[in-house]
Amino acid sequence: MRHVVFALLCLIAAGCRQSPTAYAPGAPGPRLYVSDETGGRVIVIDAASGNVAQTIEVGKRPRGIRVSRDGTQLLVALSGSAIGGPNVDESKLPPPDRSADGIGVVDLGTHKLIRKYESGDDPEVFDLSPDGRTIYVSNEDAAQVSVVDTATGTTWRRVGSG
Repeated sequence: MRHVVFALLCLIAAGCRQSPTAYAPGAPGPRLYVSDETGGRVIVIDAASGNVAQTIEVGKRPRGIRVSRDGTQLLVALSGSAIGGPNVDESKLPPPDRSADGIGVVDLGTHKLIRKYESGDDPEVFDLSPDGRTIYVSNEDAAQVSVVDTATGTTWRRVGSG
């Protein structure tokens, strides 16, 4: 629950003012979308009541989250790396599942995961170009930024040490 509360605070503080208001299918009012890193889902919260309206299964360890520029899709960073952090002996963690890494795309009309862009090792946060054609992904484990073309779904450049 601590991760959900933290993610919600981050979404309110940073994401909502930068993205168009998103609505749940058939719902009358605005919705907040929160990544649940330990649960593999996005939690949809009714902004007026504060109640959970729905959950969307998206894959392993959803992290950074954004609404597309046109407001029709929700993008979420998915990571196959185990959760580490302070006071965690990383040598004891299971090996990463690189097939789970990517940027998942949820259709906001249906609340279904419709695709996953390749991204690099352990995507954490990302942003979209103003025209929505490029995703810039921060890959934590690789210490790289991946540049993803949304038309082809491929990474066309990596910048960094990894």
